[in-house]
Amino acid sequence: MNLVFNYAEVLITAQNAGEQLWLRIERQTPRRLSVSDGILFTIRTSIYPLVEIVAYPTVAGNLAAILRQMPSEMQQYTSILPFRNVLLNYLESIGS
Repeated sequence: MNLVFNYAEVLITAQNAGEQLWLRIERQTPRRLSVSDGILFTIRTSIYPLVEIVAYPTVAGNLAAILRQMPSEMQQYTSILPFRNVLLNYLESIGS
């Protein structure tokens, strides 16, 4: 299955960003296997509606600071670039 998201279909604003956007978090860990001495690399992915960040103003402010420092290539890779400014406005309204 090939999923494609068309940003033109959804108007994302600072008022609806919490309902329209999701936060994807990956925890990546390498573990050494005791018997074989091999290495197991695991990835645990969690996805949350962005509106849940309202309960954590410090996290919203920290995420906004990270987005400001993120290189544009990474913003494009993570699909943030098309709505970066709206996302920053949303996060800063919570974090302040």
